[in-house]
This record gives sequence, C-alpha cells and structure tokens, in this order.
Amino acid sequence: MKKIIIAFIVLCLAGAIGYGVNEYNVYSSTTMKKKEVVLYEQDVLHVDGGKEKVSVKVGNPSLLDVNVNKHAIKLVAKKKGKTDLKVKCGYKNFNVKVDVRPYQISHKDLTLFVGQSYKDPGDFGGKVPNYQVKDYATSKNGLITATKVGKTSYKATIGNTMFKGNLTVKPMNFMSEGLTIYDNTDHYNLYSKNSDKRINPASITKVLSVYTYLKTIKSLDEKVKVKQSDIDQCYSCGGAYISGFKANETVTYRDLIYSALLVSGGEAIFGLERLCFKNREAMRNAMNKYAKEAGMNHSHFENPVGMSNPSHYMTGNDIVKMMKFVLKDPTFKKMFFTKSYQTTNKKHTFKSPSSGYGKLAKGAKTGYTVAAKMCIVVCSQYKGHTFFIAQTGANNKTDRFNDIKKAHQIITNL
Repeated sequence: MKKIIIAFIVLCLAGAIGYGVNEYNVYSSTTMKKKEVVLYEQDVLHVDGGKEKVSVKVGNPSLLDVNVNKHAIKLVAKKKGKTDLKVKCGYKNFNVKVDVRPYQISHKDLTLFVGQSYKDPGDFGGKVPNYQVKDYATSKNGLITATKVGKTSYKATIGNTMFKGNLTVKPMNFMSEGLTIYDNTDHYNLYSKNSDKRINPASITKVLSVYTYLKTIKSLDEKVKVKQSDIDQCYSCGGAYISGFKANETVTYRDLIYSALLVSGGEAIFGLERLCFKNREAMRNAMNKYAKEAGMNHSHFENPVGMSNPSHYMTGNDIVKMMKFVLKDPTFKKMFFTKSYQTTNKKHTFKSPSSGYGKLAKGAKTGYTVAAKMCIVVCSQYKGHTFFIAQTGANNKTDRFNDIKKAHQIITNL
C-alpha cells in the first residue's frame, strides 16, 4: 500500500484562558480542507511533517518569525497583514493563506452604571481579556462590574498586548427587590440584583405552563369548549385574572394559548390543564420535568397559574434559563412575540404587555400576587443582541415600568 504522508498544522492560542488547539490534517491524496489560517499577534503556528522533511516559504517574511528544523517549523505572528505559505512535506506541496490580525478593543473609555457588567465585543481571537481595575469596579472572567460611583482607570491585557482606558461609574437605583439583565448573545449577566434569591414568580409561571401545554397539543386549531369549572377555579384559587371567555364558549387551543400568554387568562390556563392533563399532579410533574431540562435547579412548581405556595418558587437567574429554553421552540417564540391577537370567533382581542415597555421590548409576561408583588419578564432586542430582563418584587406598576425603562438604559449604554 502506498504510504500516506500526513502533515499536521497546529494553531496554539496562548492567552489568559490557556491554550486552545485547532489541528489541520493534510494528506498526500487530498488538498488542505482549510485554505486559510487566522493568527493573532504572538500566536504560534507549528508545521509538523512527522517523519517527512518539511520546508516553508513565507510570501511576506516581515509578518512571521520562522524557526526551522528538519521535520518541524515554528512560525510566530509579528504584525498585521496577509501572506502566503508554501509548505513542502516530502514530495507534496501545499499553499496556505495566513491572515495575521491585531487584537481590537471596542471601547477604551467606558461609562457604566453601578451594578452593570461589561464584556468588550472586540476581536480577541477567542481569548478572554484580563482586566485590572484600580477602584470602583471589579473584574473576573473577562468582565468589568461597576461597584460604586466614581472615576478610575483600567488595563486590559491579551497575550502580550495591553490596552489602557478610563472608567466612569454613574448611579442607577432600581426600586424592585430583584432585577436580572441577561445578554443572550454574549451569554453573561449584564446586571444582577438578588438574581439567586427565591421568589414567588406569580403569573410568570404561565410561560412554562404554556410551553408545557404546547408539547401535548396536536392541533392548535382544534375546537374546544370553555367550562364553567375553568372560570370557577380562577376564584377558588385566590383570584386569578379572567380574560373574558364564557362558559360553553367554543374556542380553539390557539385562542386559549394566546389568552394565557398575552393577558394571563386564568380560565384559559385551567381549561388547558383540563384538556391536556388528567389531573394537577400530571401537569405539575410535566412542568417540573421541563424546568429540570432547562437547568432551572432553583425552581419548583405546584400549580400552572403561579398562585402563592411555599413550594412554588423561582429565581431571577432561573427565569432567564426558562426564557432561553422556551424560546428555542419556534411556535412558542412566534406566540410570545405576537403584539395583538383576535380569537377565532372574533369575540376577544388580546394585546401583549410588551407594547407598553418601549421599542426594545419584543415580548413580555407580567405577574402579580400579594406575596410576589409586581413582576415581569421581558425579551428585548438591541443592535443584534437579545436580552432577557427578569424583574421581581416591585411595589406598584409605576416602579415596575420605571425599572424596565432603566434596564433598557443599561442595555443601550453598551
């Protein structure tokens, strides 16, 4: 059998988080699958010919330092630019394009609010900048978190490259007991206040209830009837909101889902529970199963409407995990982002609460009980990023509204 010649090109990314390795295999019977390699300043490219003699010719030698021995070559990126490598391994020749890029920080001078975290969206080649902050902020895992009002300076180090900048921290006071802002694009908490504290989620519960129902419904357009018992449960459970359906009214599953999701219809939630599950225990078990799948390890559900119960609780961070989980379902996502819906029989129109929280808000679910106070979860979008805002424990609607407005200030401050 003809001997197969293999050359390994390994890109070693040395940075604050250690080494990440991408390995490219070159076979004598094929050409390189990857024609271009991206390096950042001080990155190292190893060309290993194994038992074969290997050589490299660099088109622009000023971009790369080259160290050669008989079977291996080490190339170190020096400065920005593009060049060609002509690699010879045994009797085979390969051409590789190398793009050397500088690290790029997006904002050298920062203005943050107290409690806000910041992750620079610059180009760091997959590395995490190491921040050093003198005062008024802390740094960890590539994030700067503002801690108190004032002005200071900071340094950001990536490999052997250092950036310097100024940091201004402004006050930001939220009236709610808890508030979490999560950047679902860059995957970090932009702001945290009591995000791990157990709370009664009130009707935010219905987000997971609706998701659970959707997983059992075969046709959203199937016609069903609302029963008097569905309405009666709204009173007997302690006062769940009624969206307006009448006993014996013919509706569709879709109508009930939109009632529950957009205007928190309690009779819709109880009707769906009756239609989709044999009993409360089956519904409860299904909800908790999905909560576990979503990684909501600090949540437990006892009922589908969110009425107060010591064993019914969530946290701000778990509300975020729930939103990440349920919005992966395209049907749920479409419904959650719907601004207005008219029922099939034209008797009811439901409007999303997101319409009252500014242009950034794409979907929202509100909640209220005496124990929970005013709460809301909002999905907002800004400059290509998706954010989840979980607000809990506001004394009134005005405080809830103003805190979401302030949360959007933090988002637009990026």
